[in-house]
Amino acid sequence: MAELGNILEGPGSGPCGPDLQFHAKVPQTALGRGTGYAVKVPLQLPTDGGLVSRAVSGMDDGQHVQLHLPPQLPEGAVLRLRGQGGVREGARPGDLYVHIEVVPTRPVWPWAVAAVTLVGAVAAVMGMI
Repeated sequence: MAELGNILEGPGSGPCGPDLQFHAKVPQTALGRGTGYAVKVPLQLPTDGGLVSRAVSGMDDGQHVQLHLPPQLPEGAVLRLRGQGGVREGARPGDLYVHIEVVPTRPVWPWAVAAVTLVGAVAAVMGMI
């Protein structure tokens, strides 16, 4: 007779590497982009008093992780990236938890751009540049 398994365990159950945490500051303009937003994530992250290598996925160039963020991302959102966490020999990778801090984007005021251009033009005419 076959052994019964736990229905809560997936096909990749078994030993797992450590879960890793990372805090990312993301500009407000990155929310809702169809192409996503690349966040620089180090290849080694701290956990349990040391550094652990993280798994690199197909959407990751080894330095950046591509995030697809909804336009209405809630404050303090945490994204769970399965299988992109800590690597341990003989185990599948853990998960990477990315804590998102949305930072406001400063608007570029048309009058400010015009003022900088005007100052540069006046300086050039007066021989200051």
